[in-house]
Amino acid sequence: MSNVTFINDALSLIGVLPEGTDATPEQGALALRVLSELVDALEDEGTSVSWDANSQLTDDNTLRGLEKPAVQYALAIRLCPHFGREPPSSLVFLADWSMRRLIRKQLNM
Repeated sequence: MSNVTFINDALSLIGVLPEGTDATPEQGALALRVLSELVDALEDEGTSVSWDANSQLTDDNTLRGLEKPAVQYALAIRLCPHFGREPPSSLVFLADWSMRRLIRKQLNM
């Protein structure tokens, strides 16, 4: 999966993109910047993910396993204010649940 697909899916979760459409270059650049900030925040809190800070939109997404849904749901929530959206409660639940699973797995390693 490419970073573009990952970002398109996050934007689709909040209703910014209809299914099967691609983000504009501006939307993609914003989402990539927010994604990098999100990963930095996670790492500052002690949750490591396999994200390449130098990753570009067209690169393959380096997130693995439980990292993908946890980061994607969190990214979608963080993008909401940029697009004048409120995150759906189901998305908030999924983001919380996925992040807890990721943290629990890392604690048990």
